[in-house]
This record gives sequence, C-alpha cells and structure tokens, in this order.
Amino acid sequence: MPDNISKELLYKTLHENELNGFAVHKLIYGKNDKVIDYLYLDINKAYEKITGLDASQVINHKVTEVFPEATREDTLIDTYAKVVRDNQSTSFTWHFEPLDSWYKISAHPVEDNKFITIFFDITEQKKVEEDLRSTKQLLEQTQEITGIGGWEYDVINDEIYWTDALFDLHGFERDRETGYIERSLKCYPPKARKKVDKAFKKAINGKPYDLEVPFINADGERMWVRTVGKPVIENGEVVKVIGNLIDISEQKKREQKLKYISYHDNLTGLYNRQYLEEEIKRKDTERQLPISIIMADINGLKMINDSYGHESGDRLLKKATNILQSSVRQEDLVVRWAGDEFIIFLTQTDEDEACKIYNRIKSNCNESANDKIPVSLGIGMAVKRDPGQDIYDVLNKADERMYKNKLSEGRSAKNRLVKNLLNSLEAKTAETKEHSQRMVKLATEFGNKLELQDKDIKELSLVASLHDIGMINIPEEIINKPDDLNKEEWEDIKEHPEIGSRIASATKEFAHIAEYIKSHHEWWDGSGYPEGQKEKSIPLLSRMISIIDAYDVMITGRPYQKAISKKEAIAELKANAGSQFDPELVSQFIELIINNPE
Repeated sequence: MPDNISKELLYKTLHENELNGFAVHKLIYGKNDKVIDYLYLDINKAYEKITGLDASQVINHKVTEVFPEATREDTLIDTYAKVVRDNQSTSFTWHFEPLDSWYKISAHPVEDNKFITIFFDITEQKKVEEDLRSTKQLLEQTQEITGIGGWEYDVINDEIYWTDALFDLHGFERDRETGYIERSLKCYPPKARKKVDKAFKKAINGKPYDLEVPFINADGERMWVRTVGKPVIENGEVVKVIGNLIDISEQKKREQKLKYISYHDNLTGLYNRQYLEEEIKRKDTERQLPISIIMADINGLKMINDSYGHESGDRLLKKATNILQSSVRQEDLVVRWAGDEFIIFLTQTDEDEACKIYNRIKSNCNESANDKIPVSLGIGMAVKRDPGQDIYDVLNKADERMYKNKLSEGRSAKNRLVKNLLNSLEAKTAETKEHSQRMVKLATEFGNKLELQDKDIKELSLVASLHDIGMINIPEEIINKPDDLNKEEWEDIKEHPEIGSRIASATKEFAHIAEYIKSHHEWWDGSGYPEGQKEKSIPLLSRMISIIDAYDVMITGRPYQKAISKKEAIAELKANAGSQFDPELVSQFIELIINNPE
C-alpha cells in the first residue's frame, strides 16, 4: 500500500472492502517484555466472512482465544511482534487449516503497539499453481521417458530424423521426405518462426535453446509448444542437434487462468486493484499526461444486500459495471477498486474529455431510475497535469470529491430505494399498505392521547409506516401462507425487525427510527425478539407500535389468522398486558379505542 495515501482513505477503504479481510490488533506483553499474544480491536465484514465468526466473537478477544490452532507454534505472534518492533511492514502466505484456505497476509505497523493485517484470499490461485506444477512435472517425465516429439539433426550429412510422435504433432504424413525443417517452420506464426529459425541456427553453432512459442499444425489446430534443441559436440565440433517438441497448450491455459485470476475481479470481470496499481507504475509518466481519474461508489449497496439479499447486491454491482463500461472509450481502464468502489483510469485525457465520460455515466444511471433497483453512483473526478504531482494525491482528491457527491446525492437515492422497497412489499401483499395506513392513523391518535411532543408523534407515525419493511426479505409464500407457520418459517419471520433496522440505518432520513423498528416485537416480560429486551428498556415508541400492530392484525386478520371483533381484540390486549405489552400503555390504548367512534 503506498505510504502517501491518507490514513483516512486507507482505513475507510480497508474497512469497507468486501473482498479482503481487514483487522486492527494490539500486542500483549508478558514477562521480560516478550510478546505473548495480541488483541483484536476491529475487523471488517470480509474478515467475518473469511473466518465464519461475528465481530462480537472476535473484537476485544485474544488471538489465542479466537484461533488457538492457528497460533500453536507462535509463528504469527512472533511475526507480528517483529512488524511492530522493527516498524516494518511484511507480507507472507498462510494456510488456514480449519477452512483449508490460503491467504496472502500483509501486516503494517501503526502507533501504540498496534498493527493492521489485510487478508487476500489466494486459495483458487494456489490450486491453479498446484495444477500447473503437476502438469509441468508430468510433461518433464513424459519427455524423459517417451521422448515425445523427438528429433535428431545430423549436421555433417544435413539429414534429420523425426519420431512418429513429432509427425503427429505437426500433422504431417510419415513419408520420411526431406525438407522437414522448412516445412515445420511454416507451422509457426511469423514472429515465432524467426525466433525458432534463429535459435536452430545457433544450436548448429553450439548453443542450446529452450523456447515456448505459439504453433499451428498442418490440420490448422492452434496450440502452444515447447521446442528444445541441444547440440552434440565431438572433438570440439557440433555433429548433431537433438531436441523435442512438446505440446504445452494445457499448461499455457492454466498459466493464463492464473494470470486472469491475479488481475481480475471474479464477480464483475473487471480488472482489480492489484492490476491498477501495477498499471499506475507503468503509465504514470509524462508521456501519458494529462491523466484523469474518476472514482465511483454505489449508493445504497448495503441496503440492497440487507433488504433483497446479496444476490441482488451482486446483480447491482454487475449492472453498475455495465453502465461504467458503456460510458467509457475502448482504451479506458475500468477497475473494481473495493467492495462498492470503482476507478476509471484515463491516460492522455484532459478534464473536458473526462467530463464527457462523467456526464455519460450520470445519464446512463438516470435511465435506470425507474428500475426496481436503480443504479445510483457517487462520483468524483481529478486530473493530473503536472509531472511533479503525486498520482495518489490525485486519487485522494477524486475520492474526496466522490464522497461529497455521495453525501449530496446518496440521501435522495436511498430514500427512493426505500420507496421502491415499500412498493415491492405491497406487491407481495396488498394488505401491507392498508395495514401501514391504519397504523399511522392509530399512532397519531395514540401519540396525541399520551400528549407526546410533535417530534415524537412524527417519529411514531414514521415507524408505523416502516415497521414491517424488513418483510421484504421474507419469501412471499411465507407471508401469505394460509396455514399455521412451521418453526423454520417463524424463524424467517422473526428476522424482519433486524432487517428493517439495518435498512433504516443505511439512510440518514430514517436512521433515527432504526432502533424503534428493531424493537417493535420485544415483549414486556423479556420473551420477545430479537434481543429479549424487557419492560422500559424497550423504547417507548416500540412499545406503542407493538400494541397498535397487534390490535390491527387482530381486527383485520391475516392469511394464517381470522379477524376477530373489536371487543375480542380488547380482551386479548388486556389478557396480554404485563406479559407481551406494557400494561399502562394497554390501558391508555383501550381507552382510546373505546372512545373512538369508528
């Protein structure tokens, strides 16, 4: 990681990165100032995914408590102690046995005996490398044992002998005619042909060669071959050249796959951060100026993941990728920089041309405004004009501008998304809209009866509108099931308060009511969900919504529950006062209902 990236950008990028694990640690010392352990201070979501552990199981715990099997030989502890002691970053590969996974870990010192670690998953890359090693070993053994594609050239008599396998590789008839050298050279593309011809002539003069080149045999089959030639010298004179031609097409495919994996993002197919950093080293030159950088961040990706699920989030990432790629020129580089962040790297591109691309991106996003899940991007742009400018300062400037744009546009984008979520929920069940409208009316009346402040009444009405938004993640067949729900289905239903809370938390507009949404199914006696809060530890507005929600469900019914009369509903509220409901609030609500003429 370049030293000149700001700490704020570094931490923000690493913590929000959904691809690579990130953790902050602090060393723990024992006797004689020996490092005996280290503590987890913070981790990101990707680290949770890698380990299969929640943050609560990791943060403020020692590594020997979290992963005793991984620290049995103290190798990790010693490595990290050296990082802090020497104030020197390091990186290494590590096999995590519980998951049989391989990671490249980079460790970086920070202040006060703290250090950060970044985990890059290289499991697939390791498997490809292992396949590649196996293939190479097999090829070498085959060459030694069978001499596939073998040939021998008699320099003195200008005669050449081919094995049958070599005829098969070239696709020639086994006629033993002369001119095999000239005929075989025609199987190589022009550049490779010159290289092989030059190498063969050097071998005649005593210099061996070993080349990997493209090859097209007489049947038109394209492949890669390894061609090897070694001179045989007697009395100081080259008398023969012997060699092999080996089909390495499968090996090359594996090498290309490995290279692709190393430089591409698996989900979107875009180049990844590693590729861009290497491309910056190569193209950050005066000849490429001006260099424009556009950073884009998807608004509301976390909300999509929390509401519709990660599959929809992945589709949104791909959709954003298509918009970015369709907005740039063929020679421009689009990179997935982090979880929801993209970078467009534009060489020999001034601000005017970059603005055209910027505007095309905005226009293409606007065309998706009426989609169920529209694409909204926070975008920032900066230009390097002076050779003396640090390219990472330009990157920081683009990031700052993107963040400001995200603040100004992200709020409205998330609000539109919430409306879309409510519309989607209404599509699942038409009763949901009517249920919310009735609850808003009751909430306003109940708030007035309790003489709540106008601010609290507005919040209560908002909770009434959004309390069931977490149901968007519940399958329609469960929501509308006419029979009693089974245990598994009830567990799905019980997730909706937390899902709704996460959705609300993702927006500045609704974040202040997230806790009320989360707690609206808590019970007065502590037997509710999701946290088992009790009595007045449950927020007042949540206790009120709990009563309003239960009453409306009882008098209007559900697919799995018949409607009952107003009198019966009041009796149920009384029966559950002190267990499910706040008894004082139940008394006030019943009084409101009895006096309500409707």
